[in-house]
Order: sequence, then C-alpha cells, then structure tokens
Amino acid sequence: MPVAFLVFVFGLLFFAGSSANADNKPKISGDHETRASDRVDVRYRYRNLPKDKEDHQVTLRSDFAYHFDQELFLNNNVSTAAWRMNNRTSPDNRDGGYDGGSGDTTLQSFLVTVDDKNRFAIGSNLIIPTAGQDQLGDGRWQLGPALSYSRDLYDVGEGSFTGLTLRNQFSLAEDNGRDDVNLLIVTPTFRLNLPDQWHVRIQSDSQINYEQSNDWFVPLSVRVGKNFGPYYASVEASAPIVEDYERYDQEIEFRIGRNF
Repeated sequence: MPVAFLVFVFGLLFFAGSSANADNKPKISGDHETRASDRVDVRYRYRNLPKDKEDHQVTLRSDFAYHFDQELFLNNNVSTAAWRMNNRTSPDNRDGGYDGGSGDTTLQSFLVTVDDKNRFAIGSNLIIPTAGQDQLGDGRWQLGPALSYSRDLYDVGEGSFTGLTLRNQFSLAEDNGRDDVNLLIVTPTFRLNLPDQWHVRIQSDSQINYEQSNDWFVPLSVRVGKNFGPYYASVEASAPIVEDYERYDQEIEFRIGRNF
C-alpha cells in the first residue's frame, strides 16, 4: 500500500505541474488515449468471476496532459488499486476466503498529434506489481506499448468520437513463479455526447491470449455518465460475448471525479 500511495501522490503532483504549464491548452474531451484530460477520480469495480469467485476493487486515478502546442501533447495517467478484496486462492490465501489489501499500480503516457478531426498517438503503460498479496495482482512487471487513433464526430455531437487502440501487454524481468503475460489487446471505442451533459460510451477491451493457445476474450462494455459542472459520475456494465478463456462473467464499475 505505501508504494502504491506514493506513486499516486507523485502523479497528482505531476498533474498539478502540467496543468500549470497549459494555460492555453485546447479543450479536448478525455476518455481515450488520444484525448487530453486533467482530472482525478475514484472508481469502484465489482467482478463476478468464474467458479463462484468475486473481486472488489477501489482505484484512485489521476489524468494529466502536457501541451507543447495546439496540435501536440503528452497524455498521461497514473492509477493504483488502493484497495482490493477477493476470494481467489493463492499461496497467500490458500483457503480461498475473502481477503483484501492493495493492488497493482499503472503508469501510462502517450504522445498525441492532432490533424483536423484526426488524432494519432503512440505510447505505453507500465504496470508495477504493488499488490500486497498474490491474489490481488498479477505479480509481474508489465509493459504495454500501443498505437491509438481517434476521429472527432462533431456532426454527431460536440465531443463525440470513435477510436481504436492496439496494445501488446507483456510481462518483464525474470520468472518469479507467476504466470507470464502476453496479450494483444484491441480496443474499439465509441462515445456519444448527449444534451444536458450526459454521455454514452460503448467499448470492447478484446484480448488474444498468446499464453493460452491464442484464445480470445471479447467483452462488451456500455457506460452512461453525466457531468455536474466540474464534477462527473458514471456507471459501466460489461459482459463477455466471446469467452474462449475465463476472465470474468460480469463486471460493473462506478466512477466519480472532478475535471480541472
């Protein structure tokens, strides 16, 4: 928990500094690797897992952008699973009872260029195994280089867009007894902004697992959210439509935050 908390605090400080350097930054709605945002939020996620297992997670996240000019910026975020609880079995939880603690931490940065309605980005995430117990994280350092694209849909609604991100997530460093990670993650996204500060987002974090015979896991996620001045709240529900290997049966996430 102390490592995850320190990383999150560092992200908040970096966020504050980058915002201070962006007095003339363009107003581009976030919600995607290619789209800048300055905000902090708290997320609660519940997953119904196979074999009668359950997982609860509370995540703290900070998004912050550094603008070089109107058409080039760094889009960054830091998130940490400040609290996670589940009943998965592991060397730290052999009886499979409910136990909790800190989870993993993720840092991400993308260099984004803007060309009229089109946005292109290249970047990566870094997952740090800060989980307090084996069943609360993947237990491996991971890198996820990615390419991302989005296109503004101003004719549909201001701030609406469609996008696609391709990522290869893989584990680093020596074998520590935990499963290797090697995933191709394909994420199409469609966001529609509605009147009165409402929005709907449809997304799929589809995965090909190279460690499990190239099996597919394809979920469908639908989120509904609303802004209340600088604040926002949303609820998102996800379920697999292709499940060649098991990850979760259903997922729901609630989010509250503040834009800056």
